[in-house]
Amino acid sequence: MTNSLFEYIKYYISIYIMLHIILLGGTISKNSLEEFDNSYIYNLKSNSRIIPEYKIHDLIECDSTSLNDEIIINKIIEYISLINSKQILILMGTDFMIKFAQIIKKNIKNKIIICTGAFVPYIDKSNTDSIFNFGCAFDIIQNCKLEPSVYICMNGRLLNPDKSIKDYNKKIFIETN
Repeated sequence: MTNSLFEYIKYYISIYIMLHIILLGGTISKNSLEEFDNSYIYNLKSNSRIIPEYKIHDLIECDSTSLNDEIIINKIIEYISLINSKQILILMGTDFMIKFAQIIKKNIKNKIIICTGAFVPYIDKSNTDSIFNFGCAFDIIQNCKLEPSVYICMNGRLLNPDKSIKDYNKKIFIETN
């Protein structure tokens, strides 16, 4: 096999199989209660020794309640539609996650999309759920045979956004009937 053919195959695989991670802000991207900092997400590959390749798209840094804007949501949908991959992981805030996932699910049909986030910022390393939720979502999207749809991965569970609610007191997402 010639080197150029090998490079072409490598490029082809990276476009169509690579996992894409979209950052939309939220507590998972905060280094305090107020300040956004996605640097730890960029360092996860080396710090966690993640082997599969992925590409990070740092779209916006905002509280998820700010995503409740039709123009912003439509731009995110358009952006996701243009990604040449079937696997997309979205890191975002939890307040608007269920509604956001439902909207994305209605508009994008040919991709596996998992939304995840955190209740406690990464800076509080002894109490944060950010790395656990990210790790669970990353593993599920890479290793499970999922049908194209939109899912929520929180608290070690994969949830259908149409059958989920957020329990603010317990800081968990639960499945409804």
